[in-house]
Amino acid sequence: EEALKLASVAIKMSAGKETLNEICLVGCGLKERSLDVCEKMKTQLEEENIQVHILNNVLYDAQAMGELEKTKGAVLVEGAGATLYQEIAEELKILNRQEIKVLGGILIE
Repeated sequence: EEALKLASVAIKMSAGKETLNEICLVGCGLKERSLDVCEKMKTQLEEENIQVHILNNVLYDAQAMGELEKTKGAVLVEGAGATLYQEIAEELKILNRQEIKVLGGILIE
C-alpha cells in the first residue's frame, strides 16, 4: 500500500514538472493485480486533479493505440513475468514516435 502511494506521488511530481494534468497508464496484458494497482493509482491521482486513462495492450488493440493521440504523458505499467522485454521496447518506440513524454515505469509483482 505504501509503495502504491509512493508511486502515485512520484507520478504526480513528474506530471507537475511537465505541467500535465492528464496522463495515461500504459501496459501490455494488464490483468487482475496490475489492473487493480492501476485503478488504485487512478483514484489517488484523480484526487490530486490529474486525469488518468488506463490503456491496455496498445501494441495489439487499435482503439487503445488511437487513444494515445491525445496523450502528452504516460507511465508504463508492466507485470513481472507477464510482459516481454520486446513489448516494453515497442511501447517505448510508439510513445517516442508520438512525442509522448514517458514519466516513468512501474513493475508489478
